Amino acid sequence: MAIKEAKKEATERSMYLHVPFYLNNPSSSTTQNLWRKHVAAPAGELPLNIMSNNLGDVIPVDQLPITFHRAPNLGNLLSYRKIAHRTRSNVSSSIED
Repeated sequence: MAIKEAKKEATERSMYLHVPFYLNNPSSSTTQNLWRKHVAAPAGELPLNIMSNNLGDVIPVDQLPITFHRAPNLGNLLSYRKIAHRTRSNVSSSIED
């Protein structure tokens, strides 16, 4: 239970950045290094890693995990992905014995 609680607390102290993937964008490590240097612990200043939500509650942020999503490719655009939700009848129902 202690490990589970520690993971939950670590998750609550993270701010996720979800961005589209582009080849020319800086890497996630570069973005995280800039965040640490200028937001989490700027040199010679108090740490700015305390964010507040709309209710005025203070939310400490220790990590900035970055996740990328990609643009649809030709396979996504040309193939039918939701086979279970199709409206046509099954192939087996049209086969006559």
